[in-house]
Amino acid sequence: MSQIISEHIRNIAVVGHGDAGKTSFVSAALYASGSTNRFFSVDEGNTITDFDDDEIRRKISISTGICYTAWKKIKINILDTPGYSDFICDAFPALRSVDTAVFVVNAGAGVECNLEKVWEAEKDLPASRVILVNKLDRENTSFDSSIELLQTELSKRIVPIALPVGKEASFKGLICLITQKMYRFDESGSGKYTIEDIPRDMADDAEMARAALIEAVAEADDELLEKYLEGEEITSREIANGLKLAILNGIAYPAIPISASKNIGVTYFLDFSVDYLPSPCDLPHRKINETELICDSGRSLVAQIFKTIIDPYTGKISVFRVYSGSIQADSTVRNATRKENEKITGLCNLFGKTQNPASSIAAGDIGVVIKLKESRTGDTLCSPDQPVVMDPIEYPDPLFSQTFVPESKSDEEKISTSLTRLAEEDPTLRYRRSSETNELIVFGMGQLHLEVTHNRLKRKYGVSAIMKSPKIPYRETVKGNADVRYRHKKQSGGAGQFGEVAIRLKPLPHGEGFVFDNMIVGGVIPGQYIPSVEKGVRNTMGEGILAGYPVTDIKVELYDGKSHPVDSKDIAFQIAGAMALKQAFMQANPILLEPVMSVKIIVPEANMGDVMGDLASRRGRVTGMGNEGNKQVINGLVPMAEMLKFEPELRSMTGGRGTFSMEFDHYEELPSHLAESVVAETKKSRE
Repeated sequence: MSQIISEHIRNIAVVGHGDAGKTSFVSAALYASGSTNRFFSVDEGNTITDFDDDEIRRKISISTGICYTAWKKIKINILDTPGYSDFICDAFPALRSVDTAVFVVNAGAGVECNLEKVWEAEKDLPASRVILVNKLDRENTSFDSSIELLQTELSKRIVPIALPVGKEASFKGLICLITQKMYRFDESGSGKYTIEDIPRDMADDAEMARAALIEAVAEADDELLEKYLEGEEITSREIANGLKLAILNGIAYPAIPISASKNIGVTYFLDFSVDYLPSPCDLPHRKINETELICDSGRSLVAQIFKTIIDPYTGKISVFRVYSGSIQADSTVRNATRKENEKITGLCNLFGKTQNPASSIAAGDIGVVIKLKESRTGDTLCSPDQPVVMDPIEYPDPLFSQTFVPESKSDEEKISTSLTRLAEEDPTLRYRRSSETNELIVFGMGQLHLEVTHNRLKRKYGVSAIMKSPKIPYRETVKGNADVRYRHKKQSGGAGQFGEVAIRLKPLPHGEGFVFDNMIVGGVIPGQYIPSVEKGVRNTMGEGILAGYPVTDIKVELYDGKSHPVDSKDIAFQIAGAMALKQAFMQANPILLEPVMSVKIIVPEANMGDVMGDLASRRGRVTGMGNEGNKQVINGLVPMAEMLKFEPELRSMTGGRGTFSMEFDHYEELPSHLAESVVAETKKSRE
């Protein structure tokens, strides 16, 4: 595109539940506006914004796709966000970086859970919102019913600005309530339309809907409100001006009937975007500390990276929004977040996976830069002489985990580096090496998220791994006392080994850890060997005795022993201490401890009974209840072992509307019948 000015930019994020038709809508908009030469299809796997192999194979959006088009000399940046639960977190950075949220609603499904989740994310949502009621060409769909449901469950501010002409398979156009004209769309799917008079049989419905629109937009302007209250006639121009203000200030959320698959209503939306949606210059100025960010390309640069893409050929691609100033190709900018300078070498506009070179990116625009060395998602880029740091992008903690076991030594050497690259691209993906179980545990937003990660490791980086449930980091301890004497004696020619110890083993309160008490008197064990005994005890505690898990909450009293002037050695007393502990441990009523998590679950009130029943079946106990907005909150304590598969179960019970968070709280005794199973499994594994 040629150089543009900020007033000629519209930034929109397309959001909603999975399978609502978001990507199909974007494809229709690109085709209707001439950015593509044909109508690309999700089923054919050739859409501009879903180009990853996993997206094509699964026919869903996994990450935000970025493209742009031109309509009536206005550049429209379009961010096509995922709608499935495991990937919906990628929508929120996109929403922070645009000026309008476009909600695509499946008319046959109503208010689905992930649509609701995005709508409730107030801190990320722009004030300007548009609702596209999609799939109105399908059976059992009704625009009126959809609007009524949306107004009831989301907001009374949702107001139609157009009505559909025809129902289900006969849906062929719409009536604009502003211009009071009918738009009949070409059956070829080109998106072209002809303008006609309103059909007589719809005149009354259109008049009633227009009155509701006037009432909604009148709130945005005092003069218009006064005119409305006095019953004066309000012109189409006055409605248009009032609607612009109402959209900008979040007073009205216009709703438009469409069929993305038939390209009905899509060009009407493009017209509407140009005429009514805010440009970056229309928005209130952001303020960072004492710095006001003004959308003016002539001012100092402030931009934020809101997405990172790792391309196997190009390398790292950083997607950013410019809030003030402009970014010039072949310039140097300051990463104020990391206090590093970055050279801008590859500046582009992104059209799906195609990078179109640009000489500069103006204030209010969205662009990409190739191969920044230090910058990451959320970082602020600015003029070197005026550093400003914008608020970081926050991501929820992933709660579903799996162990990734490399299949070969070469896979083991590459897996950490490969996961680091995937996590840089997807901040909701995290991993760590468990110090308790020595497993590589990968955390994601759900089973599908980790399946995609597992596939990408193989496809993009050639790393093969087995994915399985992680081990629970149990602990071992005792409930009773024991007194044991152990002698280690080895004589096989030459220098021998000799060490004898007597210990008492006692339990400590939960959380006390380990105490080693040296009670030796009279030098029966020389002082230099006391640390050897403790080392042997500690090493054995780390390896586990009952089931191979670390031992905790015990006290070992070393009170007697013997030594040999020639054969006593450090190793002899290490072995004696280790074997004495093993014998004492098995005599002192050994038990397993399991980690217990503090859990916070947020669910609709209708699901309270099911969720509380499920917690009880997981050996959980409720510690408190409350509410957050229109949702109910359950606080409880649940064993970690019972929470491994909770995420998909909660999603199933609540239709995807439930969320939860958890953190470690304490250890407590594992019931004996479950402990026996863990011990038996460990024994079988060792054999």
